[in-house]
Order: sequence, then structure tokens, then C-alpha cells
Amino acid sequence: MSTAALARPARSVPAARLTLTQPLALAGYLAICGLLGWFALSRIVAAGDWSSALRPIAAGVVCNASCGILGCYLVLRRMSLLGDAISHAVLPGLAVGYMVSGSLTSPWIFVGALVLGIATSVLAQSVSSLGRVSEDASLGVVFTSLFALGVILIGLFPGADLDMDCVLNGDIAVA
Repeated sequence: MSTAALARPARSVPAARLTLTQPLALAGYLAICGLLGWFALSRIVAAGDWSSALRPIAAGVVCNASCGILGCYLVLRRMSLLGDAISHAVLPGLAVGYMVSGSLTSPWIFVGALVLGIATSVLAQSVSSLGRVSEDASLGVVFTSLFALGVILIGLFPGADLDMDCVLNGDIAVA
């Protein structure tokens, strides 16, 4: 008789069960973070003038919630470069939207960014399949090329009011 026949069968490990302590710990964590956030904001916002602070707070909450969910999906699918590529590649769409409308609050800016975001995905897939290169390499080529095109378009438009500090670091107050 072989030694394999004498070996004990491996025990199956039961799956971890959700206990009551996990949701309570999460609720406690969220409550503490909420209280600390309220305390910090009450010190920053002058004497109860919440009207100027609500729009940036709402913009931050919406952006964090949507980007967090999408970011987790992209990381699990091993496509994390796609978010970076699309965020850089929409610059020519923003520039063209501004050139068409002449206003920073025009819906043409959104339309231009949307069109270039979709075009980035299509171009990256085309370069990957036609050029026989990996998907991340095609994304790198496409988004750096489109970003460079956006910088050139902004440089060609003499009336462009571009605050480099706002573009590079962002400013949620103007969202």
C-alpha cells in the first residue's frame, strides 16, 4: 500500500462568516471620521457660513464615491492605467470645447472631453490589435500623444486663460 493512500484527507477551511462586530466596527469608524471631519470643517468654515463650503464638499463626495468604485473595478481587472490615460487624453477635447464656446462653463467642454475619452479607448484598442503591442504600451502611446496635442492646442489659442497651478494641483473650490 502506498503512502498516498494512508494520508489523511485535507480539512476544508470554513469560509469566514460575517459577524456582528464587523458592521459595528465599520459604523463606529464612520461615526468617528464624521465627527472628526465636522470638527475640522467647523474650525475652517468661518462662523457657520456653510453656504460657500457646501458645493466643494458635495463635489468632493461625488468624485470620491464614483472614482473609488471605478478605481477598484479597474485595479481588479488589471486596467489601472486606463483611468490615468483617459484623464490625460481628454485635454484636447477640453481645449477644442473651449475654442468652440469661448467659455469655461460651456457644455461643449464636457462634450469634447467625452468624445476624446471614448476616442482614447478606441485608439488604444486599435493600436494594441493592429500594432501587435501590449495594451499598456498602446495606452501609454495614445495618452501621451493626445496630452501633447492638447498642450499644443492650448498654446495655439492666444486667449486661453490657463492657470498652471490649478491645472497641476487642482482646486476643488472652482468645481
